[in-house]
Amino acid sequence: MKRNAFYLLTLSLAITLFTSCEKDEGKSKVVNPIAQATYTGDAGLTLTYDGEIMIGKKITYTPNASDPYKATLLLEGDEFDLSAALSRSEAKGTFTTTGPIPGSASVTLDITQTIQGDQCSFSGNGATDYCTFDYNGTVSTGAMTMNLVNVKLKNSTLAGSNWKLINYNVEDEEVTSPLITDWSSTESVAIEIFPGNNMKMPIGDMLTLATRLPLIKTVNESGDSITISVSEMIGKIVKNIAFTQAGSIQATYLESKSKTIMVSPTTLAMYVEPSNNKVLLLMNPQQVTETSIAHKGAGKTNNMAKAMIPMVLNMIPNAASLLKDGIPVNYEMADASHATFYLDETLLKPLLQATVTPILSDEKINAAISDAIAKNKKMAAYSKMIQGIIKSLPAVIENTKSMKMGLNFEKQ
Repeated sequence: MKRNAFYLLTLSLAITLFTSCEKDEGKSKVVNPIAQATYTGDAGLTLTYDGEIMIGKKITYTPNASDPYKATLLLEGDEFDLSAALSRSEAKGTFTTTGPIPGSASVTLDITQTIQGDQCSFSGNGATDYCTFDYNGTVSTGAMTMNLVNVKLKNSTLAGSNWKLINYNVEDEEVTSPLITDWSSTESVAIEIFPGNNMKMPIGDMLTLATRLPLIKTVNESGDSITISVSEMIGKIVKNIAFTQAGSIQATYLESKSKTIMVSPTTLAMYVEPSNNKVLLLMNPQQVTETSIAHKGAGKTNNMAKAMIPMVLNMIPNAASLLKDGIPVNYEMADASHATFYLDETLLKPLLQATVTPILSDEKINAAISDAIAKNKKMAAYSKMIQGIIKSLPAVIENTKSMKMGLNFEKQ
């Protein structure tokens, strides 16, 4: 009897084991169908930021080796060749731009995903030093869609505010202007009044005067041809600047070709506030270039700009860092309704030393400037002033003590 019981127990275990093995053999192991890959606008990436397409970014997808339902996303700025973008020709050097999340050159997300055939889907939320956000998307071999939504800045002093440039008015006792041009140097600009006699003028006063000279030809509302200054012209072009909670800066402006009022894409310029009275301006050069080409056409881009802009960018100290990490902009509030946004000498002096000084020391460029002045009837009257500025600027720049270059706004 005991022997029969033993045989029955052994047979039962064998049947159970055999059945289990059959089930295991019939059940397929879950495998992540997506290999590691980097997705860009030219390589399968569709990225949206609060519902608007964002270009110039890249995302690297890395599957978890031990868990098919886990993966890592690395969000970064894509490499950008300005010269190639302007000329649509062979690349001549690149810059890595800022990442998709405002204020972060790169962000790593550990995601949990759902596998459906040859595609994975994912969603979640994240946070950086500057903002919080939600995300969702899908990924397959050769294609990724990712949506960044509900982006909110942690420091939102400016969020939700709208500003317009202060109107230029020369009739006040104190001239009001949308431009601030405070520049102090121990060297002055020497202007030749007549042969052998120079008049010296502080660079700040000279620059202010230059922005108020009527040198720009345009047409007024009646269709009449008029000549106005830079201070007047900028107010006619820029209508409004808005700071959003999602970290976008949107400009409402007059498009020069169509003469229609336009609103810039939310992904063209972004910002974060590392501290009160300080903003990091995050430009998207790919978006800027594509927007410009869309308005003007690839063939309309000025040939000199194609050659000069990449050269100047390569001369700028920390140009790569400025494009990747942001441009530091200061702002001051005179009261709750008035603000001045400006760049100071910590950024501008090294920039001018590295760009303007060597350019003005080039004899060919000086000759080209002189030729341009001679051909322009309006500018010819100011040729002595312009030539004096050109000769004086290197020493003025070298001996600069302080600078504030920017725009004056009032809240709307």
